[in-house]
Amino acid sequence: MSSHSFTEEDKNKCFRFFYNANFNRQETLTLSQYSFPQVVFEEVDRAYNVFNSEKPKKLNLNRDGGASQNLNQASLEGMPQELLVKVLENSSSDDQKRLHKTSFGISNCIENNFKTYNSIQIYLDPEMIRTRFDKQEPTVTRNTQIGKKRKLSEDEGAGIDKSFHNVSELIQHLGEVFNERNVKVQELLIKSAVEINMGDRTSELFSGLQKIFETMKNEISVRVLKVTVPTVGFLMLLLEKIKVGHLNDLTIYEATENASLDCTPVVKSPHWPHIDSFVTHVNVTVPLDQVYHMTNAFFKNTSITVEDILKLRDRLVQNPRRISIICSCKHLNTMNLLESLKPCLPPKDLSQKNCGAYQCANKWKLDFSLCEYSGFFEFDCVQLC
Repeated sequence: MSSHSFTEEDKNKCFRFFYNANFNRQETLTLSQYSFPQVVFEEVDRAYNVFNSEKPKKLNLNRDGGASQNLNQASLEGMPQELLVKVLENSSSDDQKRLHKTSFGISNCIENNFKTYNSIQIYLDPEMIRTRFDKQEPTVTRNTQIGKKRKLSEDEGAGIDKSFHNVSELIQHLGEVFNERNVKVQELLIKSAVEINMGDRTSELFSGLQKIFETMKNEISVRVLKVTVPTVGFLMLLLEKIKVGHLNDLTIYEATENASLDCTPVVKSPHWPHIDSFVTHVNVTVPLDQVYHMTNAFFKNTSITVEDILKLRDRLVQNPRRISIICSCKHLNTMNLLESLKPCLPPKDLSQKNCGAYQCANKWKLDFSLCEYSGFFEFDCVQLC
């Protein structure tokens, strides 16, 4: 438990910090609640209204009475280091790119306390294992002349590509990377070529990765996860090591041809409500109504029924939101499905077949289409201008 008791002043400095970094009110509320669990939206809203209405005021930041800055430019210089690190622990790698530019103090704090990667990629092909560790490397340029503004910039990252012929050597290296404190990864890719025999090096790779996840003491922050999944147990073990609320994008690759996964534990996990994009060509047991909260979903589920599709249609017509869902319906009778979707509005282009639209509440429109060749059915809900 923290030894520092955060004050009301600390909370206001926290709001000021995110305001200066151009975070919106909802983002500020979410990040602030990690350090101040009782914070409500109304407090953030009041603080932002005050900040927006402020006239430039002079605030002396230097102990020796030197140069002053506008109040709007003074943010976290006086915030306790413990609070600052606590707040930054729950920021994403994208957040950190923006926060690097707020002040030298923030940039240095991130650099000294976090291991942040734009991407970590691991790809196993029949010949070798190829990897990339693209670390987020801020470049801070300071002009020390009096009266000149500080300048912060960021490079494109330091990508290190390396190939491994020995799986155990890679596992040792990954263990060192993942067992660091405060590891943040924008995109984590773990993929194997489908044509590789799962009984060979792929099995050795995933067994080694599983041991890493089992022994990891610290959670890591991952926003985009793209992973070959040999078993649901492997995926759940990986998800247990990812901070809840950070994972927004999940892509599952098939480990073998015609693979099928029971994803019930994934849907029931605390990560699922935060996932905004879900993509997989693997047959998965994900109910259609469990992707309503997402913006993008592309998957195959051979247990989906016509009734499931009609229920989702009715829900989107009554409560529309921005969403694109594509699911495989090859197992369904396409003529029965199309007949069940009537009555509907005709498509704009009369040359198009097997498609239509619905007028939704609040000036939204729901389009649907069915590709007879691929068997994929699509719902696309958009707001009209």
